[in-house]
Amino acid sequence: VRGFMTRLGEQAARANVTTYVLHMDDTFNELTSVARPPRRPTDQANSLMADGQAFASGLENLAGETGGVYLATRAGTGDLAFGRVLKETLAYYLVGVEPGPEDLDGRKLMVEVKTRAKGATVRALREVIAR
Repeated sequence: VRGFMTRLGEQAARANVTTYVLHMDDTFNELTSVARPPRRPTDQANSLMADGQAFASGLENLAGETGGVYLATRAGTGDLAFGRVLKETLAYYLVGVEPGPEDLDGRKLMVEVKTRAKGATVRALREVIAR
């Protein structure tokens, strides 16, 4: 899963896309559901948890590759996660960089954006491909 998410993140970087990944994780609900048999074997529960962790790891990797953020919602409507995305995307600064001729060869270029503003969070692509 991680390799796939890394490739997907590279494609997002090529398209200059930053992602907010919301993971509506119901693993805990599934494990404790009344509809499930009351004594679920431990190995099946561990397998379900491991699958959920592997999936979450891939989603975290995708968000990181695109300079975005991973938000896990364990239960409920996701109002807090959606509220955070809305708050963080209401206003933004757009930073542009003009590539030199030597940068237009299709290879990945590393980018680091910093700010001195207290309490500010910078979300930016870590890699770009100049064309």
